[in-house]
Amino acid sequence: MKPDEIVARERRYARPVALAAFAAVAAFIAAIAANQGGALTDADTDAQFLESFEENSSSLLLSAILQAAGMLLVIAPLFYLFQAASARSPAMRSSLIGVTVAGPLFLAVGSILQWVAFDQAAADFATPGGGLGIPVGEYAENLIQEQPTFDAAQGFTFAGTLGLVVAMAYVSLYAMRAGLLTRFWGSLGMALGVSVLFLGFLGLAFYILALGMLIGGWWPGGRPAAWEAGAAVPWLRPGEEPPTGPPVGGEPAGPAEPAPAGQEPSGEGPGPPPQKRKRRR
Repeated sequence: MKPDEIVARERRYARPVALAAFAAVAAFIAAIAANQGGALTDADTDAQFLESFEENSSSLLLSAILQAAGMLLVIAPLFYLFQAASARSPAMRSSLIGVTVAGPLFLAVGSILQWVAFDQAAADFATPGGGLGIPVGEYAENLIQEQPTFDAAQGFTFAGTLGLVVAMAYVSLYAMRAGLLTRFWGSLGMALGVSVLFLGFLGLAFYILALGMLIGGWWPGGRPAAWEAGAAVPWLRPGEEPPTGPPVGGEPAGPAEPAPAGQEPSGEGPGPPPQKRKRRR
């Protein structure tokens, strides 16, 4: 594909992808707010957790749906940036584009399945007469672990988290090498991808917000040159000088042609002017 065709394709989808990125961030924020309303953070034991879940199952379902929707919307900017970097870097493995879809998709499925598992366990825990002769904490833990959807939720969440980490790190690296992301944002994208394992999705939301501004063309100070060039414009390494091209308006000047025989140089070119001879008296 030619550079102008690459740029035209990216401009065609830039606005919808940017809006999807902003919607994903809004969904994550709304999911966090709904989850805080559930007051699950105050539960110290599995029994308290199930009791609180039963009381706030509706708000927690809303939180799970919003988180799943946010994850599905994340696919758009990651997929878009992967294609943009792949069009400019032949070294990228196009087969890995699937992780930009599978990672967020699996996390969305895991979020819903986890709510189903906790909701069923909470309903069983609230049923009178259950768990006779078993300590309350052990009974609550067994109810959670024995839910069929709990293991499925754990599996989807693990696979999705791993896929999202790989997608963010890989896409950020090659987008930086192609000149689509600055060194700062490329390195930050890789770091935030790994931080999903420890900090959750707050770092992901920050990164997706930045991608939305970049893709939509609302980046402060303008986007890197590789976006409009339709080809890779790698960043200079420390100490490396920018390449020098021909002067604007023509080819580089070659060596001056010698003057014809018997003709004095005009003195208008480079070098000292000819000296005048003294007249003899």
